[in-house]
Parts: sequence; C-alpha cells; structure tokens
Amino acid sequence: MKKYVLAAACAAFATGAEAADLGAQRIAVPAAIVATGHDWTGFYAGLHAGYGWGTTKVDQSLLGGLPGAGIPDIRSQGALIGGQFGWNYQVGQFVLGLEATLAWASLSGSLTDGTGTLAIRSRTNWIATMGPRLGFAFDRALIYAKAGLATAGLETRVSLGAGGPGGGDISGSHVRGGWFVGAGVEYALSPNWSVKVEYNYIDLGGGFGMLAIPGAPAAFGIASSRTVHTVTAGFNYLFPVSRQAAIRSASVAEGGFDWTGFYLGVHAGYGRGSTTFDPALALLGGGPSPDHNESGVLLGGQFGWNYQINRFVLGLEATASWAGLSGSATVPGAPGGPLGGSVRSQVNWLATMGPRVGFTFDRALIYGKGGIAFAGLNTSADVLAGGPGFSTSARSARVGWSLGAGAEYAFAPNWSAKIEYNYHNFSSGYWLAALGPIAEGVRAKQDIHTVTLGVNYLFSSGPSAVVARY
Repeated sequence: MKKYVLAAACAAFATGAEAADLGAQRIAVPAAIVATGHDWTGFYAGLHAGYGWGTTKVDQSLLGGLPGAGIPDIRSQGALIGGQFGWNYQVGQFVLGLEATLAWASLSGSLTDGTGTLAIRSRTNWIATMGPRLGFAFDRALIYAKAGLATAGLETRVSLGAGGPGGGDISGSHVRGGWFVGAGVEYALSPNWSVKVEYNYIDLGGGFGMLAIPGAPAAFGIASSRTVHTVTAGFNYLFPVSRQAAIRSASVAEGGFDWTGFYLGVHAGYGRGSTTFDPALALLGGGPSPDHNESGVLLGGQFGWNYQINRFVLGLEATASWAGLSGSATVPGAPGGPLGGSVRSQVNWLATMGPRVGFTFDRALIYGKGGIAFAGLNTSADVLAGGPGFSTSARSARVGWSLGAGAEYAFAPNWSAKIEYNYHNFSSGYWLAALGPIAEGVRAKQDIHTVTLGVNYLFSSGPSAVVARY
C-alpha cells in the first residue's frame, strides 16, 4: 500500500513540476495570423526638419514681346520645420497609408537690377500637404512614394532704392494651391519609433504675386509660377493596432462600442458662403460695394484617428472637398460715371486639418472640431465702359481657420454615419480680377458654412491580429 502511495506522490510531484514549467494554459494561435518582423499598421505622428529650394518664374509677356528681353528666374532656398500625422495599413509587404503635413518655412531669394535701384524678393513662409502614401516593407525598412494636394503661403516684396521712384518697400502675401509628389525611406528603431528621410517636389502652378498698395484696401499682382523642392529628415511614433486591444480593455466599458482607431470616409452636402469687400473700397467708379453670396454642393473625403479614454474621444482629422459654390452681384455704374458690370465668385475646393474632441454614449458620438482651413477660388468680373466692355478672371487660394460640430452613430462594428456643420473663416486676402499677366486685387473677407452627411469605416474595431515582434 505504501508503495502505491509513494508512486502516486511521485507522479503528482512530477505532474506539478511539469505544470510549473509550462505555466498557465496556452491557447494555440493559427500560423496564418501570426506575422513576423516589424508591423507598420497603425496611426502615427511625428516631426520633421530639412532644407528646401525653389524657383519663381515671372510671366515673360510682361515685357510685351520686346526682342532680346527676358526676366530672370528668382531662386529661393532655406530651412523648414514641421510635423505630420497619418495611418499605415500593411498587407503582406505592401503598406498603404494617408498622410497630412504642415511645415513652417524660410525659403527666400531675390533679384536685383545691379544698381541698387530695384530688388524683388520672393519668400515661402509655410507648406502643407495631404495625400496617399504607398510603400514596400523589408521588415524594419520601408520604401514609399506619396502624392496629393499641396498649399503654400508666399510673400512678395519689391524694394525701391534711393535712386528709384520714391524709394521704400511694397509687399504682399498670398496663398497658392497645387500638387506634390515625393518619395522616402523609413526605418523602425523599435516597435514604436522610426526615423525617415524624404524628398518632395511641389508644383504650385500659376498665380499672382500680390503687392499691397500703400494706404488702400487694394493690391496689384504679377503673374508667375512657382516650384519647390524639399529634403527632410524626421521621426514618427507609431501607435500599432496590435496593441490597441489592451488599451481598449482598460478604457472602454465592457460591452460598449470602441471608437479607438483609424477611420476613412466620404461626405457630401451643401455649402453657403459670402464675399464681403472692405468698406473703404470705392469700386467701379464709386458704385455700391459688390458684396454677394455663394451656394452649391460639395463632395469629398476625410481620414483621421480616434483615441478613446473612458467616454472621451480625442482625435485628429484631415478633410478635402471638391466644391461648386458660386454667386454673383450686379454693380450699376456710378452717377456721372461710365463704369458698371458684374462680379462672380466660385469656391472650387475646401480642405481642413485639425483636432477633434468628442463625448460618446456607446454607439453615439457628439464632437467638436477645429483647425486650419484652405480654399481654392475662381473670381471674375464683366466691366462695362460705355460699350462692349471686357471680362477678367483669376484663380487664387485662401488660408484661414474652421470650427465645427457633429454627431456620429456606429450602425455596425466598423461602419458609422455622421452629420456635421462647419464654419470656415478666410478673413484676409484679395478678391482678384486679372487682365493677362497683371491682376488687381481688392481686400475681401470670405465666410463659408457647410452642412454634410457622411460615412466612415473604422479599421481597428474588434480584436487585432497577433504579431510576433522581433
């Protein structure tokens, strides 16, 4: 009997020792959902700094086709520093993403006549981009290309020396919209931190370098085109999807909907704006101010990232919309004067970048948002001068700020619908009318109200795949 008890004890001891070695019960994970190497999927944010150079080409028709004449290009260069945020989604070795950037720049250059009588200075003050990113990963290394919408804040200054007519400086600032394409290499130092080097080519197209008229709410502009090259180095912090399940379990009540993660969606709606000219303006021979309203539809998309803490949802969002808001005003000729006509304004596109803060009631989310706003405008005028008259038109971009609020409801684990209102304020800038390479601008304020309906797809809801990290 003692022999059997001893044997049982030995067996129990051996079994217990084996269990201690094995630890708690393990759950087998199918090999199909285990990824090796670095996982690039997730939201990221970071900073960058670097060097840029560009070229401003002045419209040669300003010289009226004089033989042998030519206006040299203005070369500019300088430093830039800024930040970026975006999202990656890895499929095999391919990495798909979206990214928004904003950089403060100091790219400047000048052109002189050699005598000190005249100097023209060109400066780029800031650059913003939004667009998709496509890469190919070699474990910790990522090679990628990117492209999309670009906007920049520009400044033009003309200095008249002592030998010039009156001396002094005339300057003005304006915004240009265009496109960009770029490429880069990123390397992950750890599961969360990465460093990168990136090149971008930015084409801001044609526009007018505005010069303010001293003492008047007006300016004149000279047609030019501008391109910018940038080389930057930076770093990103990645919030990987594979770790979000643990974050959610600590911050979201059991059984409630989780808003944490990257989302991508589309929206459509209606907008109404107003163009209000400077009260000091005496336009079209002293006639009434041509203030007017614009209205129409808009269609676009948005991408962003939410981070839920209990019932509060913090996030970042970028939007871009193609718009068709248009309006006009008729201006009769002034008493005793021959001038009269009409003016028209059209908002062609809108874009925003900024934070979003919300409060959730399980599947319902109420939020507010704000940030920087951009708009692309097309302005034109028909002027009657006692006869057939003439027509003018010009394209321009504006920068300002936006504030908005909305409500979003998750009708499925990954899908939500929303309704949103936004107010966009573009308080500084010029309403342009152009004849060939010369434009006249009058200071005007642009307000735009939009109401949109949209849908979002939330990528990181539900359990994440298990990732074996180096």
